[in-house]
Amino acid sequence: MIDLIKNEPELKDIIVSKCEDNNYCVSLDEQIDKDNIIILKIDNYYNSSKMHNPPASVDCLIMQKCCNETYNLYLVELRNIKYCSSIKKDNIIEKFNTTLDDFMSVRFKHIFLENIDKIMLKLYFITDPLGVVEKNLTQEIIEKKYKDTKIGFLQSINPFKFGTKYFRIEHKLPNPIIQKC
Repeated sequence: MIDLIKNEPELKDIIVSKCEDNNYCVSLDEQIDKDNIIILKIDNYYNSSKMHNPPASVDCLIMQKCCNETYNLYLVELRNIKYCSSIKKDNIIEKFNTTLDDFMSVRFKHIFLENIDKIMLKLYFITDPLGVVEKNLTQEIIEKKYKDTKIGFLQSINPFKFGTKYFRIEHKLPNPIIQKC
């Protein structure tokens, strides 16, 4: 599948070496073979000059090749905000819907949808408006602090459907590391 992406003319310009935006990034475990990973800057695809009035989309798609021709696929939205009230639920939903329903299921279904049985999909919303990363808190305290904020709304969003499977958005703190599969 990585070769399919590399050989797709419409995707060549959105292949990047890092998933980063708004001073946040997703890091890769050093043990991951660089030939087994590809990162697409999805919002660059939709915001290109080819598209008039582009829909909202996630920042990145990260695909990692695992063993037995299986893949971990991460859809990542990076949001560096100072207040939970800045999070717009409808905008977050639109970003993931556009990426799943249009990019992966229509425009490039021959890469993604037709290989769904090989894909383990994760949806990540990466943000820290409460600044807990800098406070060195336990995971339990972090979850408690975010539970009653707008971040907690992620649990109330209906799961997103891709193919025959359903997926929920997971909140992650800034600069997570994708581990080798």
